[in-house]
Amino acid sequence: MQAYNPRTDRRGFLLGMTLNELVFMLFFLLVLIGAHLLEARNKEIAVQSARLAQLQQKLLQQKSNLNEAFSKLGAVKDTFDRLQELQPRIAPGELAEQFKRLVESESKARTDNEHLRNLLTQLFHAAGQSNTQESEPPAEALRRVLARQTTIEAQNKELESRIKTLHARTGGSGLDHLPCWIDPESGEIEYLYRVILLENRLKIEAAWPASRDGEAEKLMSLRVLANRTVSAAEFSRLAGPILAWSRRQKPECRHFVRIQDHEATTKTAFKKHLRLIETFFYKYLEPDKS
Repeated sequence: MQAYNPRTDRRGFLLGMTLNELVFMLFFLLVLIGAHLLEARNKEIAVQSARLAQLQQKLLQQKSNLNEAFSKLGAVKDTFDRLQELQPRIAPGELAEQFKRLVESESKARTDNEHLRNLLTQLFHAAGQSNTQESEPPAEALRRVLARQTTIEAQNKELESRIKTLHARTGGSGLDHLPCWIDPESGEIEYLYRVILLENRLKIEAAWPASRDGEAEKLMSLRVLANRTVSAAEFSRLAGPILAWSRRQKPECRHFVRIQDHEATTKTAFKKHLRLIETFFYKYLEPDKS
């Protein structure tokens, strides 16, 4: 049995306490470091949370702005769609100027007509004189005057029908140009085609009255496009000469066409075809038969 050595035992006891204290100090130091790191982490989390809250606020604001923008875009689109269904409006000053020119033309035609009637009366008297020395026979002069009178009367009827049309439009929406074909008696617009809008093509049917067959025969471009089904590109190529003819008229005019929808045609294709047709003609949308 080992003898008791107070010095050795005391040294071991002190050494043991020193190690315990060192371990405790290290543990306490780790606790302090951990607390400091935890506090720093909590501060960072608080900062990030504040930033996240700000971003969420901005995101909500952007979402609100985006919803408002989409709402305004939808309203603009609806307005645009409604405008597509309307004919272009004519400026009041231009309408008044056109009306003034037509009235002046109609007045001039009446004056010319009255002058021809007086001349016709004189020729009737001259035809009864057998000793006339004129180089042109009275009968031939009479035929010439009658032919000119007939032409002027036809022009007069056309002008009167156009004036009726302008009168009807002074209280509503007008057109940039007059219709090319108007019924001389009623003043109603005479339509050139009926266009059926298919998904990828356009079916063109002749819609002019029988009284316009002679003019349609003279203008072959009208016959070429009638009674056939064409693509958008073919329609543009064949309708171009008709638009060019309309622009050369004095005053400039536009042909009208009737538009008929098809049950299998999508809304996108319908609008696309409609914009194409409006490039060359004025349109009238036929009521939905369904």
